[in-house]
Parts: sequence; structure tokens; C-alpha cells
Amino acid sequence: MKNLVISLGSLCNSHCVFCKDGRRAPGKGRLMRVDKAEAELTNHFARGCRQVVFLGGEPTIYPRLLQLIRHAKAVGYEIIEVSTNGLRCHQRQYVNSLLDAGVSKFTVSIHSHLAHVEDDLTGTPDSFNKKVAGLKLLIEFQRQGRLPHGLHLNPVLNSRNFKGLSAYIGYFHRIGINSIHFNFIGGCLYMWPLGARLRRSRLMPTYAEVVPYLLEAICRYRPTKYPELRFRFEDIPVCVLPWNGNSPRMMRQIADRYFGNMES
Repeated sequence: MKNLVISLGSLCNSHCVFCKDGRRAPGKGRLMRVDKAEAELTNHFARGCRQVVFLGGEPTIYPRLLQLIRHAKAVGYEIIEVSTNGLRCHQRQYVNSLLDAGVSKFTVSIHSHLAHVEDDLTGTPDSFNKKVAGLKLLIEFQRQGRLPHGLHLNPVLNSRNFKGLSAYIGYFHRIGINSIHFNFIGGCLYMWPLGARLRRSRLMPTYAEVVPYLLEAICRYRPTKYPELRFRFEDIPVCVLPWNGNSPRMMRQIADRYFGNMES
């Protein structure tokens, strides 16, 4: 299915240390014109797109998001996704309005299962508690059948959180999350800092440091024991896996299942 991604601007209500939008002064940033966004939705539907993802910045603070969701629904999009930092997802009335307008999928960025780490990484006091409350509300709606295309987490792996990877998966699986897409820091154009500044920031671990924790998580949450749980790692090359001394077939199965883009 062809997928349209619409960035509604750079305005954000979080201050993540690894994101260029989070580096802006509060209230500063551009917003996409609503008429332009509606035109993009219409034009790309005519070109065959049937799924749309709204992101930012932060899409839930875009003042006319509901209008765009309704427009996407009216045009005929089959999957309408909001990719959010989750800070407004605990607001029942607001989330209900998004679902009523046509949202069928949420992706939420939460980067740690530990409150102090999440709050530090996002530069936002009480970020963790708001996000967890929001996830529990979204899980409630999902169990009611109101999120037919899923609920997913989208954390950024960095030097502050990679050692807790297995605990992260376990924590969020226990509250009802079954789909997680880990992004390695520095692998996305939205990330800040880049290049030499990223290396000096001490936020970026080496592949050699991270891989043992990835393999630990893969072994702990085997699909035979957790068939409902899906997680993958983006922007980590499979060549860093321990191919020497292991079965090539087994390593290829691990690479295919756990590394690269996750279809959802």
C-alpha cells in the first residue's frame, strides 16, 4: 500500500535532546498551511496512496489536525495514522475526537521505561507519566476495536537507554503494547545533532556496545514464547551481528525478522 507522510511543521511541545525540532525555542517553528496539506492529501490519493501518516514537529498541537483527518477520511484513505510524542494522549476527549474523525492507527514516541530517563531525554517534566497514561487510554480504545490498524511505539535508541532494552520491551508489553520499532540515534534526518556534533554529544553508542543488548532481547522475547510481540531495529546494519561462529541460517532469520523497516 502506498504511504503518504505529511509533516505538519516543526512546532513541538517537547524538547528531545536528539531532535532538531526539540531544539527550537518554545512556540517557535513553522506550520504547514492547511490548504496545502489538503491539496497534498487529494493529489496523492489520486496517485494511489491509501495510507497517510501525520507527523511534525508534533501533529497533536497543529490547530487544524481534525480538519485534515476528516478531509483524509472523506477523500478515501484507508489508514490514517498520527505519529505523536504522546503528551496529549491522556486527554480522553481529545483522543476520542481524533478517533471519531477517522484516525485508525497511533505511533507513540516514548524512549524509556524509567521516568527520570524519559523526562531527561525529552526535556519535559512529567513526560513519562503523561505518556504512560496516554498509552493506557489508547490500549483501552484499541481493545474496543477503535484502532483497527494498531498501536505502536517508536523509541530512539541512544546511550541513555540501550542497556535497558529488554526491560523496556517487558514493561510496555505488560501494559498491553505488542509492536515496537526501535530507531538507532543518528539514522534519521529529524535527529539532532548530526555528524561530528552527534559523536561529541555522547548520546550515540557504538554498534558493538548495543548489539549484545539487542541479542539479549531477541533471545528473551522469542516468537515461540511471545507470538503476539513484534519489534524491530532500524538503522543498525546486519553486518554488525555476530555471524562468525553462528549458524548462517539462524543469523539470516534474525536479520530478516528484527532488522530494517517494520510493515505494520
